[in-house]
Amino acid sequence: MKKGGVLLLEAFEKGHQKFQSINPQVGGPKDIKMLYDLEELKKDFKNFDFKEAKVEEIELAEGENHKGRAQVIRIFAEKK
Repeated sequence: MKKGGVLLLEAFEKGHQKFQSINPQVGGPKDIKMLYDLEELKKDFKNFDFKEAKVEEIELAEGENHKGRAQVIRIFAEKK
């Protein structure tokens, strides 16, 4: 990414494992290898100026089988 480029990222956080959607077969990854940690992501994007980087619990409404609480990481950052 070029200097000044913008990174928008939303990913399931490791704490998401405690949540289930209406249909337990969907609702975000259950495998810890597919979940993220905010501090690890900050290290991965160390050449970025973080405008916002936080963990949030949200309510998903992404179709009949993907509704419910979720824990996500949201990042808004600019490449240095």
